[in-house]
This record gives sequence, structure tokens and C-alpha cells, in this order.
Amino acid sequence: MLPQQRLHAGNIDRREIPAEWIWPFLLSEAIEDEITLELRCVRCKLALPLDLSRFLRVAEPPKSLFQVRANGIWQAEACTGCSQRSSRYVALKN
Repeated sequence: MLPQQRLHAGNIDRREIPAEWIWPFLLSEAIEDEITLELRCVRCKLALPLDLSRFLRVAEPPKSLFQVRANGIWQAEACTGCSQRSSRYVALKN
């Protein structure tokens, strides 16, 4: 539990959870809690859902959502909508 979580008084729902609390989630926790990530393009605004369960099939799956977000492949490959490189990033789905 993060220190900020201990300070909060009362219950909060999913929309009120700060993103910095979500990124450290383990991949298995995120799947269980139905957290959804999107691959977004800043140029053409394309937003594609990322199926987190697919990461479990790779030889060395990321341990946390932070590792999914930090993977450089998202910026290295061109956007499927506009073909722009270095325009994509991973975000929490609203």
C-alpha cells in the first residue's frame, strides 16, 4: 500500500484513483481488476485497447503496468493510423 493510500479518508471509486497508484500494479492484478490500457497516438488521436492477457503469453512478460508503459517498442514502431513514429504512448483507459 502506498503512503498516499493510507492518508485517504473514506471509500473511493475507480474514477477517483490517481494514475500513480495504478501503474505499479502487477500484470496479474491488473487483469483481475479489469484495468484497461490503451495505445494512443498524439498525432491522429487513434486509441487502441491493449489486451493485457496477451502479455502473459510472451517468454518474459512484464511484471507491472509500469513495465508495459515503459517499453520502448510503443514509440519505436509507427502508428497504424497515421504512420508517424515516436507518436504513440500507453495510457489508462478513461
